[in-house]
This record gives sequence, C-alpha cells and structure tokens, in this order.
Amino acid sequence: MDFEYVHILIGQGYSRRKIAVMLGMSRNTLKKYLAPNAPRPDADGNGRPLGKLEPHLDILHRYLEADKRPRSIEAYRLLRDAGYSGGYDLVRKRVRDIRVMRLRESGPGELAPGQRAQVDMGRMRACGGTRYLFSMKLCHSERTFAVMAERPDLESFLDCHRQAFHFFRGAPKEIEYDAKHNKWLRRLVGGTRPNLPLARFAEHYGFAILDAPFLAPWAHGRLKRPLRMIQAAFLPAFPANGIRETNAAMLSWLAAKDVSRCGSSAEIRERYAREQASLRALPSDSPPVLRLKLRFQPAPAV
Repeated sequence: MDFEYVHILIGQGYSRRKIAVMLGMSRNTLKKYLAPNAPRPDADGNGRPLGKLEPHLDILHRYLEADKRPRSIEAYRLLRDAGYSGGYDLVRKRVRDIRVMRLRESGPGELAPGQRAQVDMGRMRACGGTRYLFSMKLCHSERTFAVMAERPDLESFLDCHRQAFHFFRGAPKEIEYDAKHNKWLRRLVGGTRPNLPLARFAEHYGFAILDAPFLAPWAHGRLKRPLRMIQAAFLPAFPANGIRETNAAMLSWLAAKDVSRCGSSAEIRERYAREQASLRALPSDSPPVLRLKLRFQPAPAV
C-alpha cells in the first residue's frame, strides 16, 4: 500500500520529506520506491513477498468504511478472528496511514455560508500579564473574531462566545472545538461529552457542538492559525496597553489581515455578507445561567 501512496502523493505535489513524515518511512525506502523501473514491493520476482497484513486488507478497509470512529485495537481483534498472525503495531500504523490518506484525498471541503465556525483558546503573555486568547473563525468566509480574557473559566469562555455572536450579528449552525489536543478547551468544553452549561448555552443559541476531525492533518493547523498569527505578528508590534484597547486594535488588525491574505476587500465583503445572511438570528432573551457548586456536609459528631 505504501508504494501506491508514495506515487499518489508525488502526483499531488508533496515533497519527499513530507511524504516520508506522513507515511512513517525512511528516505532511503522512499528513494527506492521512486527509482526508475522500481519493482512493486508486493510483486513476484524482484519484489519482497507479501506481508502478514496484506491478505487481510479487504477486511480492514471494510471496517474503516463502516465505522465512523474506528479504533485500531478493534480492527486488530477483527483481523485476529479472521486469521491474522501479525502484531498490533503493524495494524495501528496501517490504520493511521489509510485514514490520513483518505483525509488528504477528500480535503476539508467548502462549507456552506453560516454552517460552521471553529473555536480555539490559548494562553499567552500580553497586556502586562498572563492572558487567555479566544478566537472564533467562520469557516466559509474565514472571518476571525478574537478577544483576550483575564481568566480561563467557564463564565469568561461563554462571554467570549456572546461577544463573537454580536460581532458577527448571528450564530453559526455548528461550532467545532479541538478539545482532544487543547487542555483549555478540554477543561471548558468537556472530554467525552460537552459540559452541561455549554450544552444549555448551545441549545439557547441554536448551534451544535462538534469535535475537530480526528487525525485530519489540516485541522490542527487551521484551528491554531489565528492564535499563532496574533502571537507572532500582532503582539510584538502593539504596545502593552489595557485589554480593551488591545482587543479593539486586534479586531482591526485581523480585518486588515484578511484583506491582505485574499487580496481583494470586495471579495472579503461579499463572502462575509453571504455568511452573515445565513447565520442564525440571536435570541432576544439572555441565555440560562447554570452554576454548579459543591456542597460539603459536615461530618457527623462521634
């Protein structure tokens, strides 16, 4: 399979170094695969013999297509029942390669206006202390909202959502969180399921809570891009003033950055206008407030 993957990725324009990292192979092996008249690794004659996993690849592909959230250990158990005699690491690496390859072939796709937004949060040094940067980016127009908060608590996190919705003049249908790789989002959003305050907040504004695509190579970089861009380009050039002044200047800087990236302010306005018209209208009443408190009962007297 790696032989086909190498030639497909070369045809898509990836460099040899990138392909070696993606497929987890050495550059010498990659060089042999790309040599003129190179024999297929599974061919008869000069190629090496079939491995233990190759006869069972059809079963593995069917499992990966049928299960929306496949696990390598479950695939390994399925293959063992079918007569596979190899180890677990070989299955785990092949599952990873197949999933990465499929995600690369499919691409992130073009989302409809108002369909989805991406949220991220990170810690950085700004305004004379430690601050927590919240960002929300609309996936269709790529318009970004960012604001700094003083505390990484749930109340500030939800308030940043409200500010973003008022800035965009509407709420998207879905919001994507990368809670698996971000400890702040994992604490605020939840691990296996969303926290109850966030779930009720989402129900009030009418958006669905989504996990970032698992093992998507572009997902982590896309989610982190606003934070890295602000930390690398905006903060060093902006004087350390108060949070309000920094937040206002940051929004103006992000708007100018969008124009310079796409090259046309008219195109940006057009895409953003389409997305604004498709956003959900904001409710007139305020969202429910849910505070969870732990109450400790005094120990009985002995």
